[in-house]
Amino acid sequence: MALEYNIALIGFMGSGKTAVSESLKEQFSMNVIDMDSEIECRAGMSISNIFLQYGEEHFRKLETELLKDLTQQQNIVISCGGGVVLREENVEYLKQGGKIVYLQARPQTIYDRIKNTHNRPLLEGNMSVENIADMMDGRRDKYEKAADIVVDVDDKSVEEIGREIINAIHKSHETTGDNSILPADDIVRVDINGATRLYGLIGSPVAHSASPAMYNTAFGALGINSAYLAFDVDEEHVAEAMQAMRTFNMGGMNVTMPCKNEVVKHMDELSDAARLMGAVNTIVNDNGRLIGHNTDGCGFVGNLRDNGVDVAGKKIVVCGAGGAATAIIVQCALDGAREISIFKRVNATFNTTVELADKIMCEHDDVIINVYDISDDNKMVEEMLSADIFVNGTSVGMHPGEEDSIVRDARGFHENLVVCDIVYNPLETKLLQDAARAGVKQCIGGKGMLLWQGVAAFKLYTGQDMPVDIVKRKLSLD
Repeated sequence: MALEYNIALIGFMGSGKTAVSESLKEQFSMNVIDMDSEIECRAGMSISNIFLQYGEEHFRKLETELLKDLTQQQNIVISCGGGVVLREENVEYLKQGGKIVYLQARPQTIYDRIKNTHNRPLLEGNMSVENIADMMDGRRDKYEKAADIVVDVDDKSVEEIGREIINAIHKSHETTGDNSILPADDIVRVDINGATRLYGLIGSPVAHSASPAMYNTAFGALGINSAYLAFDVDEEHVAEAMQAMRTFNMGGMNVTMPCKNEVVKHMDELSDAARLMGAVNTIVNDNGRLIGHNTDGCGFVGNLRDNGVDVAGKKIVVCGAGGAATAIIVQCALDGAREISIFKRVNATFNTTVELADKIMCEHDDVIINVYDISDDNKMVEEMLSADIFVNGTSVGMHPGEEDSIVRDARGFHENLVVCDIVYNPLETKLLQDAARAGVKQCIGGKGMLLWQGVAAFKLYTGQDMPVDIVKRKLSLD
């Protein structure tokens, strides 16, 4: 998808505008206009000859005419001549079309790059670091005043400069909320090469997962040389998957059902949240040491907050007590829920859930937690009627079981109940459909939870903030 604006690169001659333009061309699939080359083409003579025959003022007029024409175009990288900012109207034309990026360099850097070139008429006969420094001093204020973004190019590769520009454009987007800053679908792409770091997802099934789209969009938008894939792995093969993670030096791995509890056995270290929950959804590979985290609870609470719902002081009904459900229970208790009613199957792990509830209440005496048999429909209706939030924390209703719902008796739905589903394929599960038909005003699907737990995991993987608005558009969450 084409960008709806232009990127103009300004800076002193030799600052790398042409090379960086080519890099941005590849990243954004943009066209490149080199102003000097375009002016030479239009004038039918070299820049040196234009200066020699007509003088600098005539050349500046040609720049202005070209920039005026370029304001009618979009999705181009403009590699500007070093003196383009000397005319205020040139800067105005550049700002009409998009973002201005100032490539800033030391005089010595410029000298080292251009000392053996012969197409620099303003330096003809006086090619020295001192002369370059004097000319740069005369233009620096104009460069800085014109620029939306300033990037220091000294001692950096073209790829590093390009990534820095991409990051700066992303931050500008986050600040302004301008949805034209980056394209909605064909986001910045990172070429796969020998240095690409691999991340992934394990669980079963995973063919439906939106995680690859989310992480690869974020990697691309920030210019991070990484790729994310999904691997269908069941509980029996978790040990082999962990060994493969070390062998392939993967940067990290997300874990989904049914592997969240099993992977705990294979971690070298657990975060406090993962240890309390007994489940891991995010693994960071720290030089061969696998550190398990759980961001599911943060993802659920973050999704609610993104939809204007706070768990503090609320009564919450949660169906399920597996990895995701337990994460939700723990996080809601930590974030001030008044009461939590858990419904799960009466099986070998029922008492484990009761013990977890007792442990949480022992550490946090401001929350009441009860555990009930999920087959008791009447009790579920009773608890739902007095609840503020209802959560399906199981995989019931997930593709290919779209016709199933965790709630068999719709009498528990009421208009003030917020109904949430952690399932996001399909986006609108039968539970959410039934709730809406029963008059529930706010139904929240699971894709947002995926996003917000991914935001936390991305930070653990990269140390950077996920570009949330960009990822939302990619996942159709905006």
